[in-house]
Amino acid sequence: MKNWQSLNVNKKTMIENYKIAIFDKNTENIQLYTSDFICNNQAQLLLEVIIELYFEFYINDTSILKNISNCIEIIKNFNKIFLTQEKIHFNILSNQLMFLEKSDKKYYKKNYEVGLSLDRNILLNNLVDINKKTYFTIVKYVPPETHNHFLELIYYISSSNKNKVFDLLNTIINKFKKVKLIKNIETINEGFKDHLIILLFELFKIYKNYVNNPKLDQTFDICYEIFNWKLKKGNIKQRASILFLLFEMILTNKTYSIRSKNTTINIDNVNSVYSQLMEYYGIDKNKMKAQAEAKARKEMSRRNKEERNQEHRNQDERKSSKDENGNQDENSEESEIDPKIGYLYNLFDYDKRQMKHKNYKVEKNKHIMMKNVNKPIQLDCNEKIFNASARNDVSIIKNY
Repeated sequence: MKNWQSLNVNKKTMIENYKIAIFDKNTENIQLYTSDFICNNQAQLLLEVIIELYFEFYINDTSILKNISNCIEIIKNFNKIFLTQEKIHFNILSNQLMFLEKSDKKYYKKNYEVGLSLDRNILLNNLVDINKKTYFTIVKYVPPETHNHFLELIYYISSSNKNKVFDLLNTIINKFKKVKLIKNIETINEGFKDHLIILLFELFKIYKNYVNNPKLDQTFDICYEIFNWKLKKGNIKQRASILFLLFEMILTNKTYSIRSKNTTINIDNVNSVYSQLMEYYGIDKNKMKAQAEAKARKEMSRRNKEERNQEHRNQDERKSSKDENGNQDENSEESEIDPKIGYLYNLFDYDKRQMKHKNYKVEKNKHIMMKNVNKPIQLDCNEKIFNASARNDVSIIKNY
């Protein structure tokens, strides 16, 4: 079976060819290159390229976000996507990207910074309790040199001043790019749990919860998934643009929903392209499908076996636990001392403490003694001096 590696095809060249087709709005080439990525099992690389293009040129348009999220889920759930019908989603996504219009509008601006313009004490006195609480929640994560910037940012959010909010978001991201959080945040990517941009998302979550709108919650989940997918130090700033997009929704009362634009593709033509490419690369669809099904059956058999073994282990544990409880009950019964012969266990009595024989040997004679409990104790002495019954306390006659 042939592939890019065996044919010495450079991935960078294929990426550039795909980008050129998108910018030229060449539908035929777009579908060809998209299908080529899929047939070479490079769906993940293709999606990374699409997300890169979106953040760089088309961030102002949210209509593509839902399908990007769908494609992320497809990559998570399927190994060889070219064997499934879900591959068509990538062709639709490329078609959607082609129809987006470039915008000069920029959210994140590299190296852009502004100075603070408001007095800290005045801000604290004028913030309502809910925003003051937000401020004190956020500053627990950051060093003191950033506090005034976050205070002013929160003030402008509460005032719905979008331009000032965007200026301060850019300033915080650029000015404190080397600052790490003093307290880690639980996040999807463990490598960024101390990153300042993740804290800015936490700030948005607080205001999102204040809004309490299910559509905004759904939109945030989609955007945050895209932001975190294959997140790297080299792309985190560029992807922070989606944070601006989210703040814009709550600052301008912009619709919280993501509305996808309908784009049509010729399914027959796309399937024809896939058939030709699979034939060219020597991909036997039926054979690979049979292999995939066999692998799935094997995996299912393995899981069933593990479940049976686990069930057997659970049964053994329950049985063992039952046996232990039974032994404990027996030991408990044995440990109970019959009050009629309890005095035999007391070897010494001093300071209200009892010392007992560690082997409780007298227990062995317990049942024998019980048979004779009504008979008087035979003592080898003068009965007038010492005579007692098991039913009474032993009386000791002292001679003075």
